Amino acid sequence: MIASADQCLLNLNKKNIRNSVAADLDFNLDEFEDWISFLENECELIISLDGQIYTENVREDYKRVMKEREAARLRKLKSSARTF
Repeated sequence: MIASADQCLLNLNKKNIRNSVAADLDFNLDEFEDWISFLENECELIISLDGQIYTENVREDYKRVMKEREAARLRKLKSSARTF
């Protein structure tokens, strides 16, 4: 879910997203909040920043992919400019 979120930041500030994620995981909201807290504080698997959660691994992969996409875009622009 984090990897599918915009910029790999799952925004749990949005009530509809929080409710949807909890329901998808078969939790009520209290159980979901406890689970998120457990993942963050006890397991250190997720990081919470202003109500948005992410993981270091997913964010690192996202940043790497975005750099690769930008480099490919620039190569394509340079290639297109040469053909004119």
